[in-house]
Amino acid sequence: MFSTHLLASNGSRYTAIRILSLGGLLALLPIETACGGASASNSGPKLPVVTPQSHTNPALTLTASPLSGPAPLTVAFVAACSTCVAYTWSFGDGGTDSVPGSNQTYTYRSAGSWSAIVAGTDKQGNGATATAIITVAQQVVGNPCGKPFFPCVNRSTESIPVPATPPNAGGPGGVNTYMVDPDFNNIVVRATDYADTILPGWTQWDGNSFVAGCAGGAFCNRANADRTLWVFEGVGGNAVMLRFDPVAFASAEALIRAAGNTIPPGLPQSVFGVYTTQPVGYRVPAGRFSWTQKNLYFATIGTQIRAYCFGVSYANGLCSDALDAVNVPTVANGRIVTLVDVAHAGPNCLPSDYKPTWVADGDQDEATDSQFSVAYSSLNEGYPSQVNGGQNSGVHEVIWSQAKGCQVLNTYTGMFTADPGWGTNGMSLTLPDRFTIHSAANQDLSGTYLALSVAKCLGVCGNGVSPMVLVLGTNTDLYLCGVGYGDCGGHASFGWNYWQNAAQNTFLGQLDVRPLPNTQGTFKRVPSGKVTGVTCHGDSHMSWIADDPANVTDFLSVSSATSESQPAKVCSDSSPLRNEINLYDPAGGSIGRAGHTFNSGYSGRFSAQFAIFEWTQVGDFAAFSSDWLETLGDENGNTGCPGGFLRFDGWKSDAPLVAGTTIAPQAGNSALFLFQVTTSGTSGAKHPKWPQTIGATVTDGSAQLVNIGSGCRGDVFITDLTSAY
Repeated sequence: MFSTHLLASNGSRYTAIRILSLGGLLALLPIETACGGASASNSGPKLPVVTPQSHTNPALTLTASPLSGPAPLTVAFVAACSTCVAYTWSFGDGGTDSVPGSNQTYTYRSAGSWSAIVAGTDKQGNGATATAIITVAQQVVGNPCGKPFFPCVNRSTESIPVPATPPNAGGPGGVNTYMVDPDFNNIVVRATDYADTILPGWTQWDGNSFVAGCAGGAFCNRANADRTLWVFEGVGGNAVMLRFDPVAFASAEALIRAAGNTIPPGLPQSVFGVYTTQPVGYRVPAGRFSWTQKNLYFATIGTQIRAYCFGVSYANGLCSDALDAVNVPTVANGRIVTLVDVAHAGPNCLPSDYKPTWVADGDQDEATDSQFSVAYSSLNEGYPSQVNGGQNSGVHEVIWSQAKGCQVLNTYTGMFTADPGWGTNGMSLTLPDRFTIHSAANQDLSGTYLALSVAKCLGVCGNGVSPMVLVLGTNTDLYLCGVGYGDCGGHASFGWNYWQNAAQNTFLGQLDVRPLPNTQGTFKRVPSGKVTGVTCHGDSHMSWIADDPANVTDFLSVSSATSESQPAKVCSDSSPLRNEINLYDPAGGSIGRAGHTFNSGYSGRFSAQFAIFEWTQVGDFAAFSSDWLETLGDENGNTGCPGGFLRFDGWKSDAPLVAGTTIAPQAGNSALFLFQVTTSGTSGAKHPKWPQTIGATVTDGSAQLVNIGSGCRGDVFITDLTSAY
């Protein structure tokens, strides 16, 4: 290589040029300009003058398949660009990409012509766009959108905030009001209301908050097999029996779809109504329908387990499939029958003088409808005060079988008394734990296992207050979860040989599913990772589709996810899955999102706080409780209600009362008003006279309180999940 300098002339201009020889090639590089600048003899080199190069936009193309079809329409998009390093997407209907990349799959759920646009950029920041036009037709009524996989529901992870204003639910007398969820397009009909529109003269129901399932979240079977009868529970453990017309509801759905998801005039106004023509007998104890006979219903009254037949006849344990539309069940007409009184069922059951102070919701097996379980507490057993009283104090778990007789587990002593058919008489629990029962003890649908929800540990409990499973017919009790076994918190439900719970220490949208028996605490978290965008924890009530013992095609459940009852865990309004009906596939499939519950999660009543949910037996209609974003008024007929976050306890004597907290006295407070502490102090030795006027103040011991009204009430709403999209 050699180098030399020359001077090149260009009129009066001179340029110094360095000549380089590189492997036989000559390169001319300018050193400096000798006109108007430094002389050519300057020895300091100058930087080259760089002329900006021109760039072209990247070549970007977009293909989509299919380009048209009925809603819900899933389209696969592929962007092709050899130089692009980043992509952003807009699908035209308001949706955007949730995962970056050149390939996208997106589901259009509304009819229209939508412009899907992808923008690509290269390393230099140059950009280009490409567009595809997607034509979406109205959904075809009758699409197979139900079991086993509910293909029509939304399975995105995008944020779908709850609308600030919910659809009009019809006001105080809103029974049979139809609504369309503006985000999910599922059709909803209201089943109960404050004014008891379909229960004329039944003023004792005025203001009740109604709940669709049972408070513990287990599968309560509150609809009969053909969905023509539903039971909804009110305050105080009483329930109302209503007739439901699924054919009329399907007709209303078709008219709403034909009207472009708007509510046209002339819809059927008798979807929910009284089940007989007589204004008597609608009030029934909270219980469960039979799995095997559609008009047979079971409930527990004190120590009696009763059968109610709503068919025209009941004989030899068989209830007619023909509904009696005139006469309600009575003892006199032979259609209310006591199957057993567990306080008079022999020496191995409860003693004859047993006086229960608390009775949990009962349960029965699905396989035979002949094995029942009920939890009790009593004041006449001589136990410490912590096990005498109401919920969380149960110590007697009774399992009665028509074939085996009675078995009682005393969770305070750990001992069994049992008839010979059980083979457990005189045995004690395998584990040394002794405890009280929180709520109903639920059987799995096969009647093989019994879940015991531990409330308080009496002594030393090896796994804290972990739920236990008792293998029926043995004294074997197994931990379900707890230390080393996954999260135990949250409400739970049984399926066939499986148990699931909404773990409070996992993220909203996750469930833990456990096969039974479960000696090692094996569980599967579904989904295994949290849903993108969810940052909060949450508790949910859930329910199984229960018609497949093999758990193959119907192994699904639904949770109504709403705000958690602890302020630190409340989801932001923009969190995916919040305040929605969610469908879970424990086999690991993606979560289905079937509609908003429109439940604030802040109602002062537990029955209206958690959007408690219930499937039908065959997994088509879903019933859920909601305060409809606090728009249904309070339990005394007032338009407003104490909204926002409220936690309250019952009244206690000589107890500290802290300013800002809320209590719900039970004695002398027939209207169930809430009282907020305005001046801290200590309550008195007995109840004061609680004023029944909102805004009135009262002195309790050294504390001052004010009546803030009754809690936001909730009603029951029904939606058809087979048509949600």
